[in-house]
Amino acid sequence: MACHNLDVLYWALKIADAITFTVECLGTNGGSAEMWPQNNVVRYDVPARLKAEHPELTVILNGGLKTRAQVREWRSRFDGVMLGRQAYQEPYLLAELDAELYGAHGTLPSREAVALAYADYVDRMAARGHRPALMLRHVQGLYASLPNARSWRRFLTEQAHRADATGDVLRESLRMVRKAA
Repeated sequence: MACHNLDVLYWALKIADAITFTVECLGTNGGSAEMWPQNNVVRYDVPARLKAEHPELTVILNGGLKTRAQVREWRSRFDGVMLGRQAYQEPYLLAELDAELYGAHGTLPSREAVALAYADYVDRMAARGHRPALMLRHVQGLYASLPNARSWRRFLTEQAHRADATGDVLRESLRMVRKAA
């Protein structure tokens, strides 16, 4: 259950006196403040209080976490945590967390090794008629927050729409991040 729904949980289950869960809206990307709050601040102290008051409940924090430090901090207070959008925007974070929290199953692959393996996958899927542009957009967060990541994403975006695009677009894009190394 997402933390923005906990007021209903308190009320419906009569766990405690009903409280008001407030989401302070910092602004939205279009639409109204009532729409899903992509740019809102979520107060995790409310579900933390629920878990502290009722340890017999299974409470899993859903989304909003962006860093390994945040996962470590909140994981100790809940039965589990979910990364939400961050897992898509920075997919390598999942590999880092897996290694840190559960012990690496061998050596963590480099981002370049992941990109090269994905390029092979793009080639196989393109041979079956899938459009490389649709597949390449999902790997754009692989180098998030690293030097030349913006140039890398731009190259992928521009080149993926070529009529002859294949996994080679991803292979060629690696020179952008190799420059920074």
